[in-house]
Amino acid sequence: MINYFNWINSPFLPEYGNVLWGCTTFVDDAIEEVIRNQGGIAAIAISHPHELYSYAKWAVMFNSPVVIHERDKDLIEFNSDFITTWSGEEFPLAPHITLIRLGGHYDGGAVLHWNNNQGVVQDGKGVLLCSDMLQVGIDGRTVSIMRSYNNCVPLSGVDARRIRQKLSGVHFDRMYASGNHRDLLVNAKRMTLSSLSKYAAAIERPREDVDGRGFLRIPSVLALQAAPSIAQAGESSRQAGESSHQVRSLAT
Repeated sequence: MINYFNWINSPFLPEYGNVLWGCTTFVDDAIEEVIRNQGGIAAIAISHPHELYSYAKWAVMFNSPVVIHERDKDLIEFNSDFITTWSGEEFPLAPHITLIRLGGHYDGGAVLHWNNNQGVVQDGKGVLLCSDMLQVGIDGRTVSIMRSYNNCVPLSGVDARRIRQKLSGVHFDRMYASGNHRDLLVNAKRMTLSSLSKYAAAIERPREDVDGRGFLRIPSVLALQAAPSIAQAGESSRQAGESSHQVRSLAT
């Protein structure tokens, strides 16, 4: 099953042990009890070193290793015997669970692929846990990527195509993102690949399609078609303003 309490999305594997993917920064007795009743934690896998200190607390509490890609190890600002790194593009963490380096948001940023015929993936279609490496749009039908969310710095079209190519070989139908329960529960792979293609095309659009203010230029034929409607809307707004002024004049 996928277990939610706050921001936790984690595979629970009775034959191996539980893998913790993403966690809260605050750990209290209630959360600890829930996890211990589920069998504890065999390993903690993180997508990128964000709020890493909280993972160290979880590791000590459950005596579990924290797994992070080696490309992000220099961003870890404290030492812990529980932290271990992996290298390359994929890492088989547990039966049916593979960490896949996507990069982008962080150089070593990873997603977790869970492909099994038990629990939430009993349909055999696979699940992708992506943290901040991929974000589901507010419409629940699109996916996007970002270098820095806080500073609104996008990734390049090259990054989008590279990530798309990597995910094209991954078998998944559901995707769980971080925060706000923006998840794709069906056709996740199709929507992800389509979104990344559109992202690359949009961000690499030729400059002649963009005006000096950074807006897309409207083709002249569309502008001519829109002009009468715009003019009518402006006239209606002007007439409404005059009527409102007359009413105010009568009232005074």
